[in-house]
Amino acid sequence: MKIRDVERKVLCGLMKYPEDTLTEVSSKMNMKYWTIYKIVKKLKERHMLREIAIPNFEVMNYELLVAGYGNITKKKMCTHDNMKKFRMPSDFSSGVFYGFVESYRGFVLGLSENFTEIKKNLIYAERMIELRNIMDEEKMSLVMLPLKLARIPIFFDYSMLLCRDVNEDVYSPKGLPALRKKMHLSEREKKAISEITLNPELSLSQLAKTLNVSVQTASKIRKKLYDEHILIRRYIPNLRAMGYDVLVFAHWIANPNVMERLENMKINEVKIDVSPIIFLAYDKLEGIAMAPFKNLRESRDIISFFEKFGENTGVLVKAPRILFLSIQEGMEIKDHLYHPLVERAFNV
Repeated sequence: MKIRDVERKVLCGLMKYPEDTLTEVSSKMNMKYWTIYKIVKKLKERHMLREIAIPNFEVMNYELLVAGYGNITKKKMCTHDNMKKFRMPSDFSSGVFYGFVESYRGFVLGLSENFTEIKKNLIYAERMIELRNIMDEEKMSLVMLPLKLARIPIFFDYSMLLCRDVNEDVYSPKGLPALRKKMHLSEREKKAISEITLNPELSLSQLAKTLNVSVQTASKIRKKLYDEHILIRRYIPNLRAMGYDVLVFAHWIANPNVMERLENMKINEVKIDVSPIIFLAYDKLEGIAMAPFKNLRESRDIISFFEKFGENTGVLVKAPRILFLSIQEGMEIKDHLYHPLVERAFNV
């Protein structure tokens, strides 16, 4: 799908300033408001862009970020059509907010309240797909990063990736912002979070009707949720339609002594180009990253990235494990569905 230069510039602006109104974005991008409004409307209609509302995991008392990945043996490779029909049981999948698979390999990202819950979900997984029979155990792995300890300096932030195409500078990578203060949420606020994560573009009148309050009250509630970083706005571009063909998932093991020395160093102070990376999380022992590329040759840059990172810092214990997945042929088994997390945490 062809995308014009002015559309790329607008996409860049939305990725750079996801928390701003279109009026504020137009001012910062030095463009007319109605130009941006019409382009955003057209991009959404063409399914090139969508708005999402991410609940702040801290307010829901989740403790662990969990990343699982593996390879299914080629003997029992699933067909793409069979995967499309596949539905994960809600007990297992309610904590998963992103997952991507090809016919025989893939990964998931999710949240868990504790390690016991992770073990329980693995049992669900074994029952669900007869894991022991179709998984190559030598290639299967599970990464567990405690949210209280792990750093998530980049959380589905596409600004560096897209803005480099239009020669625009970007701010520091966007992780998940911390809560401004310890929050106590009313039942009405919890319901508002549930409704907005289910439909981020819900109008104020629709939200007011759902909450059974006035439009003015609904406006105050929504403003508080975003101002206090209880909800976080992001825009997700359609990578397939923009010509991206490879999604790379990488997992590395770190030297904890070196990581200790690097703890206070910001990611953008490390003299390595991190612009392709859209997700990054790590603690002192290990980390994961995701990065899209337009072709397999270009995706090899991620190997160079880790080589330079290891050489410059000495932080890597060994070469990382890397999955090269086809964006065009693969499928999202979960694609930024945050409402089940909210529903489960708040019992709404």
